[in-house]
Amino acid sequence: MSQYLLEIRQSSVVIFERLLILEVIISFIHIVARLLAYLIGLNEVMLIEPISVYWGIIVVIQVFNLSSILSIIGKWINFYYLITPDKIVISKGILNKSQVNYDMRSLQSATLFQGFWGRIFNFGTIKLYNPALNEYIFLVDIPKPEKYLEIIQAGEKTNLTFLAGNEKSQSIKR
Repeated sequence: MSQYLLEIRQSSVVIFERLLILEVIISFIHIVARLLAYLIGLNEVMLIEPISVYWGIIVVIQVFNLSSILSIIGKWINFYYLITPDKIVISKGILNKSQVNYDMRSLQSATLFQGFWGRIFNFGTIKLYNPALNEYIFLVDIPKPEKYLEIIQAGEKTNLTFLAGNEKSQSIKR
């Protein structure tokens, strides 16, 4: 008997939002660095010299920017949810990988949360309650949350074959 597996990542809108916020912060830091250089009396000639404190600060800011971009993308790639008819698995980690398994049969309730931007860009958070563990499980900022809420509530294998967006399907042989 084969069963299907869904691999769901957070919405691409969320990663775009994080990258946009990072770039706004980096731009602000650039403006502050330029303003400080002006206030301490560095003139235009000193600012364009290849070896100066100003350019050293700019290089440090850009290294921070690049490492932050790689971190955001790496975390997005390595954090995902797996949904099968039997369980939900939360997998995360770049260097230290971890997986937490939750039994689908022991879930008691499922609730969908979507903010303003989530409704516009079709992403949201599903909150599941597991009374056996007395804890909530959150599938945070996933694309097409209504579809996945329906799949989780129905628990039908046939629904697991309908895919689109940021998810993959694989057949699992048992």
